[in-house]
Amino acid sequence: MKKINFLLATILASFTMAQSPGDVINYKQNLNLTPSGVVDFIDQNVGEDAAGALSYLKSFNIGIVAYKIEYYTKNQNNQLVKATGLLMYPKKDIKHSTIVTTHPTTDHRSNVPSNLRGIYGVGFALELSFVLNGYIVMAPDYVGMGDGEGVHPYVHNDTEGTATLDFITAANKVIDKIGGIKRYNEYFITGYSQGGHAAMATVKRATETNGLKFNYLYTGAGPFDLSYSTLKLGLLDKTLYPTSAIPAYLVNTCKMTGFNVYNQDASEIISPEYLSIYKERVENEGGGLFWGPVEWRKLFKNQFINDVTNNQNHALRNCLKANNNYDWYNKTPSTFGYADPDFIVNANSSKVAKDVQRKYYPWYDLGKYKIDNLYWGPLGHVGGIVPYILAVNYKFNTLRSGGFFNQWALLNFKNENEQPVTNNFVKSAIDFSFPNDLQILEIVDYNQEKTTTKKAAQNNEINSLQDGVYTFKVLVDNQEQIIPFVKKTPEMIDYNEAVKSDKNNILTLNLNAEDLNQVNILDQNNKIVHSISQEQYKSDKGVDVSNFLNDDYTYEIVTKEFIVSFKKPQQDSLVKEDLQVYTNNNQIHASSNSTISTANVMDMNGRIIWSKERINDKNISTTNLPKGIYIIQLINDKGETFSKKVIL
Repeated sequence: MKKINFLLATILASFTMAQSPGDVINYKQNLNLTPSGVVDFIDQNVGEDAAGALSYLKSFNIGIVAYKIEYYTKNQNNQLVKATGLLMYPKKDIKHSTIVTTHPTTDHRSNVPSNLRGIYGVGFALELSFVLNGYIVMAPDYVGMGDGEGVHPYVHNDTEGTATLDFITAANKVIDKIGGIKRYNEYFITGYSQGGHAAMATVKRATETNGLKFNYLYTGAGPFDLSYSTLKLGLLDKTLYPTSAIPAYLVNTCKMTGFNVYNQDASEIISPEYLSIYKERVENEGGGLFWGPVEWRKLFKNQFINDVTNNQNHALRNCLKANNNYDWYNKTPSTFGYADPDFIVNANSSKVAKDVQRKYYPWYDLGKYKIDNLYWGPLGHVGGIVPYILAVNYKFNTLRSGGFFNQWALLNFKNENEQPVTNNFVKSAIDFSFPNDLQILEIVDYNQEKTTTKKAAQNNEINSLQDGVYTFKVLVDNQEQIIPFVKKTPEMIDYNEAVKSDKNNILTLNLNAEDLNQVNILDQNNKIVHSISQEQYKSDKGVDVSNFLNDDYTYEIVTKEFIVSFKKPQQDSLVKEDLQVYTNNNQIHASSNSTISTANVMDMNGRIIWSKERINDKNISTTNLPKGIYIIQLINDKGETFSKKVIL
């Protein structure tokens, strides 16, 4: 008997040890809806904070299927634990792209995608919008959420990244077991608020491990910069904070991940008035976001607040620094959207993510412009959710292999050809136009606290819109549909940054020809007068500007992931007359007829080795620099940029 027991124990131990992250424990179908059932489901499961998206969500005519998946991942202690997530897909027998969506902070561990729920006030709106747009949706619950094991480590880089990647592995295994689901081999990833942080953590982890490559990362109000934008700008510099439960959860996470924010018990830092509810809601996982005081300092003891404020090496600060996730060389095309003001996640977090990640690229590499921001108005944190839903679907629809309309998802095209459609929906961001067979009936503006609606009948009205997020009611094949739209004026960049060489009136761009969709030449009224396709660009070995030398044209570079524009100086002498650069005593000196506001000196690898802002003078001089070849970049008070190569 002892031998039998020993043998059974050995077999059981071997089985347990054989489990790996990404292995499926169990899966079961928890949703199977017809199109009419979807409409009823929307009414019951979309909260009032996402009510602005209701008409958009109900404009689709598609059924959906969903599965709850239990799988293995590792927790903050590197232990194998059970976690849960949601797999969902449209009931349509054509190919689909995949969206991985990481959810925002929820008010209880049960309000997660696998339970077909979300945070109070929003509900299941995010996941629904993606599946209705024709995507396979993979939505992890995170470690310690849903039916997963353990306590959730809040905005924790390691577990967010690994749990999401492990869930993708598990969901792919389930898709194979279900069978019959047709797919493109492409993944987009997105998340709002905490979900933005989790999405960034996932892409960063995938990059570090040479794992899954994502086609695009799109976030809304992501707290990437916890140690400064969240702690200092959002909390320490403020008296009020709408959801003081969030810093409470942060403190608890720091303690459970090895940062000694207190020694033995939370009573050392939590004020007596809130200790009982802290233990109930945080330590015992009662949940909730609005149980703390709006005057957030009342939640903590004064000594703790003073220590965090004055000690730059405090355990809480070190914990938050460890979970910052914006400062790295991100090669995945990304947009970090935000509202401003946002009193929950300070907008600076999204802005600094773009600025810092762009600096990893050499100055001449236009690829840095695939890292971008989108501002969707003074809407606050909750108010930004609907513009986020619309903006993400618009962007991903312009990128997916099935084309913007995916043959059916938005305009119910009847052609079900499974071959990828060339996705050239956006041919210009300056002189944009919809296809000729599409008539605009109505435009809804989501960029203010109250949405506004206006009738529109002409395509050219689009280009007069302010930058931001919209929906259009359109008529195609005598059917009305609602589609999202984002208006964003391309960034105007310096000529020397855009153009690698200018010989014989042929402009060679600082861009691989394979990455180019087209180049548009626009007149002073921002109307396209000529377009150069990728094929023509390759044939001419650049942009032939022979017929465009005498007027002030704008050149628009259109790629799959980003659009920028530049102007060609009409006479080099004008630039030389306005700007003089010379060297003396290992210093670079510059003088200009206009006021210089910012100066940067970069080496030939694009690293900034000297910089000065707020100059407000017509003359500048650098400090002593080592001998070498440099690029000096000057920005004047009009926002114009000039660059020149200098040899010391």
